[in-house]
Amino acid sequence: MTDTLWVLGAGGLLGSAVVRASASRRTDRESVLVVPVPWDDPEAAAVVFSETVARLNRQYLSSPGDTLRVAWCAGAGVVASQQDQFAREAAVVEALVSALGELVPGLLAGLSVFVASSAGGVYAGSSPAPHDEFSATSALVPYGFAKLRLEQQFSEFAGASGARVVLGRIANLYGPGQNLGKGQGLISTLLWGALQGSPVKVYVDLDTVRDYLFVDDAAAMVMGSLDLAALTDPGTVTIKVIASGNRVTVFNLLHVVRRISSQRPLVVQGSSPLRTGQVRDLSLTSRVWPELDELASTSLLVGVHRTYLDLQRARLEAHP
Repeated sequence: MTDTLWVLGAGGLLGSAVVRASASRRTDRESVLVVPVPWDDPEAAAVVFSETVARLNRQYLSSPGDTLRVAWCAGAGVVASQQDQFAREAAVVEALVSALGELVPGLLAGLSVFVASSAGGVYAGSSPAPHDEFSATSALVPYGFAKLRLEQQFSEFAGASGARVVLGRIANLYGPGQNLGKGQGLISTLLWGALQGSPVKVYVDLDTVRDYLFVDDAAAMVMGSLDLAALTDPGTVTIKVIASGNRVTVFNLLHVVRRISSQRPLVVQGSSPLRTGQVRDLSLTSRVWPELDELASTSLLVGVHRTYLDLQRARLEAHP
């Protein structure tokens, strides 16, 4: 009997951390499934999903009792992305849930799914802060509406299939391996600017409040959420805020970056149309499965230092 964790988006910041977290606690009966997916081609992605489900079905029929968990950590869209990017991602999700619906009854009956959503995206227009699982959602920009659509797609799948689904509304992730080319990740961007001695444009006020969560802590919370989801009734949809619970301003970040890098960050405040989706206070708290919140144990100073060392290593490798 095998317990399989299928990680979608395993090449990204969160997905790669989930793979690491699974490996650290894996037993002989547990395995991680990572399948390359053509994310920009929904039709081709549908073929990959269908073939993967067919393979899982064959394995189950030859070894009844296998279990399946799915971690959706994918999504290349960011706040600055255009609507067509989000439309493609929605089509890929539709292909995935359609394929999962073809699982044999034995696998489908025990299926648990974690869905990585965005707390900042879905709570951007909500008040007052701090936001928790029972706060009203209010998206302000296409990115936030796309995350709400993502949550709806998986919620409908839970209702139709009996799968247990966790909608993880995740804080601002940071950590080693963040893709600076995506135009997000203020901590990594500030650290890179300090290493390069180059200015960094910041489009929000310095007293803007966010919740920053170290990615390995987030991955541990994803794994814990899947464990707890398996104990819920079939078809249950659980909303879980995945956050550190700490209020951090941009000014706080500048101080930490200076302390870690011994360089004063060169910050240029600018204006951008995207500023409309950036509210002053997006602090977070959680009232669901509070035992998981203890997993957010990496302090900001330690997490930023680990991120700095990774960026320093990457810079040295690029310029030996």
